[in-house]
Amino acid sequence: MKTVQEITDIANARIDAGLFDDLDTEQKKTDYVNDQIISEMKSFLVSTDWIVVKISEALIKGQDTAALLTKYDEDLTNRASARAAINSVSGG
Repeated sequence: MKTVQEITDIANARIDAGLFDDLDTEQKKTDYVNDQIISEMKSFLVSTDWIVVKISEALIKGQDTAALLTKYDEDLTNRASARAAINSVSGG
């Protein structure tokens, strides 16, 4: 998963390169950067939804999920970070 800083740096580099004529105010630039952060984070969440489904199915079946939680701990932590980043830039 890309970090918020990495996404911000890439978005700002695109702005600085003059790729967007319509980003003529600081607010529009900020909105663009925030949109990029939200898009990247949502993409990450979608790409890891299967992990949540896998763990949920194990719970429904009454199976022990400790091994799955350990195996996917980093992904689950990153999912929480992605949601926090979305909430942070969207005011949610």
